[in-house]
Amino acid sequence: SEMCIRDRYQRRVRGRKCTNTMEPTPDAEPTTMEPPPTALERELATAIARLLRNNSHLLAAFDGDEARAKALSDALISLNAKVEQDGVGGIAWGNSSASGDVPSSCAWLQGREVSVYRPPPGPVRVYVDGCFDVMHSGHYNMLRQAKSKGDWLVVGVHSDQEILENKGPTVMNNQERLAMVQACKWVDEVVFDTPYSPSPDFIDTVSCSYCAHGDDISPGVFDDVILAGRFKVLKRTEGISTTDLVGRLLSMAKSQDVDYSGGLGHSPETASAAELLSSTAKDDHYARKAGVEFVPSCWRIASFANQRVPRPSDQVVYVVADWDLFHAGHIEALTNAKALGDFLLVGVLPDDVVHSQKGLNWPIMALHERVLNVSACKYVDDVLIGASNSVSQDMINTFNICKVAGGSPSEIQGEHDPFLVPKQLGIYVQLQKSENQLQTGDVADRIIAQHTKYAKRNASRSQKELDYYSQTKQYVADTN
Repeated sequence: SEMCIRDRYQRRVRGRKCTNTMEPTPDAEPTTMEPPPTALERELATAIARLLRNNSHLLAAFDGDEARAKALSDALISLNAKVEQDGVGGIAWGNSSASGDVPSSCAWLQGREVSVYRPPPGPVRVYVDGCFDVMHSGHYNMLRQAKSKGDWLVVGVHSDQEILENKGPTVMNNQERLAMVQACKWVDEVVFDTPYSPSPDFIDTVSCSYCAHGDDISPGVFDDVILAGRFKVLKRTEGISTTDLVGRLLSMAKSQDVDYSGGLGHSPETASAAELLSSTAKDDHYARKAGVEFVPSCWRIASFANQRVPRPSDQVVYVVADWDLFHAGHIEALTNAKALGDFLLVGVLPDDVVHSQKGLNWPIMALHERVLNVSACKYVDDVLIGASNSVSQDMINTFNICKVAGGSPSEIQGEHDPFLVPKQLGIYVQLQKSENQLQTGDVADRIIAQHTKYAKRNASRSQKELDYYSQTKQYVADTN
């Protein structure tokens, strides 16, 4: 009952002891006190008890969806147990007693003393930074994990100049990279022009408790943060990186039969997209040299999903494209499409459709890579994996589509108008786009046009990542 739960909370809270932090005299023992339950603990106890007692409240909150109501009920029971054990301080803002991580890959820090850090009361703010050049699912998975380490995610984006001095030239400019990070659903705050090697003092300036990064760390970059006990290690996403994507395009540049603009190529008709990508990249592709492939699991895909379906009253908007080399032009299109209704459903074309229309070297990113990228966008509500290029009457009926948006970058027309049915029904809308909207072909052209510059950049980056896979990589658990 509600009273029983409150009583259990009060007994648990009164049992917690707080040690006086003042220095005791030689003859004195540290004093202890038993704090009364806080108003927040009492209110939380009452709210949980009422919800658990009356399941109709949960059903009403989710429009009668029993599965989602059951999931929340289970979460509340788990929350109830945590508050009983640790009080509100242990659950309201994450585990405030936890200190930082020391990545096992940082062999150069072995034997060094690591401070024990305690974050201040309140929401735990986590900082993560990066170049975020040619955004991919590895970036997004890092941001997803970083958000799970606290309550508020602050993302630092390095400037073009900072990246040039530390890694090499970027493919995307400052504004394009910022737009990609700002559109990610796990990002709460963005800071621009941040240092490549953050210090504890810098983390304080952005009001964060911890700094997070994958375990692929170079000596000296995060040493001070790690030794301060303010580092959180994240699982690196195998088989995908900006270096990898640039390498795929550079490998294509060696073939005289490739049409880099994204039009029909002249590769053998018998080759599949997967075979072509493998054959053009296998001589120089560092990840495949190390036996590493991008293999997404069902769990990974589900962790990117929003876990919701449209309400019957929602205005469902549908937009379909290949979404290859996910970029700022795509974000602009998705932003405009979402503004047309309440629920944005995005179709991602399968590899065979893309390469049949654009050439066998396309897409650069395989289907599931593109699906994860689109799923990470805050404007997207759900994704159709391997969608048909043509919007049929049956699809409109199945998903209760009210509007179909056309004109997005990397949209494929084909021999027949894929939007014929929605046009006949009067539900087709042409998306507005800016004069300088980025196109997928533009991204490839930048790399191909500056082949020598990017090849030099990739030579050193590829060797570094190959060394990580073959020498320093160790198991790191993923986070929910």
